[in-house]
Amino acid sequence: MSGTDGENGAPRGTVRAAAFGSLLILTVMLADCAGAPDTAEEPVDPAVVAELQRVQAEEGQKLLVDAEEDLRYGRAELALQRLTGIGEPLRSSPRARLALAEASLGTGRSDTAYALFQSLLDEPTYRAQALQGLGLTELARGRDEAAGELLRQAVASDASLWRAWNALGRYHDLRREWHEAENAYGKALALRPDDPSVLNNLGISYSQQGRHQEAEGMFRQALRIDPGERAAEANLRLAIAWQGRYAEALNGVSQADAPDALNNVGYIAMMNGDYATAERLLMRALEISPTYHADAQSNLDRLRALQGAPGISQPTSAEE
Repeated sequence: MSGTDGENGAPRGTVRAAAFGSLLILTVMLADCAGAPDTAEEPVDPAVVAELQRVQAEEGQKLLVDAEEDLRYGRAELALQRLTGIGEPLRSSPRARLALAEASLGTGRSDTAYALFQSLLDEPTYRAQALQGLGLTELARGRDEAAGELLRQAVASDASLWRAWNALGRYHDLRREWHEAENAYGKALALRPDDPSVLNNLGISYSQQGRHQEAEGMFRQALRIDPGERAAEANLRLAIAWQGRYAEALNGVSQADAPDALNNVGYIAMMNGDYATAERLLMRALEISPTYHADAQSNLDRLRALQGAPGISQPTSAEE
């Protein structure tokens, strides 16, 4: 006897197939023909099931490989999108969990990243990378002491983890342990001599020590490798300004970035004791800023207080 399914009008007693990507999803419906037992199901060909599983496994592996490539190039959001399409059991594998942890860390999902890295500590092959990930996560959370301990454990387990060495450099910078920081960055650069992030961080370390000429060299080297590295470009302007080359520090700055650049260079001129240049630059920042520039006003107030202008209370510093 013929009939249709009450929910979607599909003929009863049929096997339906739907496409999702390159995967096939088979739905087996109960037979409802005259004389057929109500509980009978049409058999599923084992060969079809095996083929479905093979295709699913291939698709998952390709997504994982592509996601790992995205992570190598800093495309964490795209990696995370790919990884959500991976099915079980591959999704629960240590390799996939590590990729998902890194993608979560790269997109600011620190709680998820931390839990995933922790789940890998008992996997001998992935333990060192898990320690590195936990250290990076704690550093991003501002938990410096916990980060330092985890990162030290990571490089003790695997001295080739350049990201852990780079992060250890940042940890020591926060503690103003300059020798230890430089040593950590040196280890990272030995492993990744052309990585802009390590060069930029070492440049920041030199700047914090007042070694502005050496900092300038690091930032320029980072920009030669990646001319689009905005952090290194901004830091280079500061390093040049600290050496008193204010016009050069502002050379080529875009219109959109000009108010912030003028404020930063003006602040440095003030710290260098060049009050006339500082006032000119800070006033210009306020003039061209499309919105109220609180930092420039704060720095201008501080400058006037330093100059002994009346009616100015203790200013708010923009040092941080």
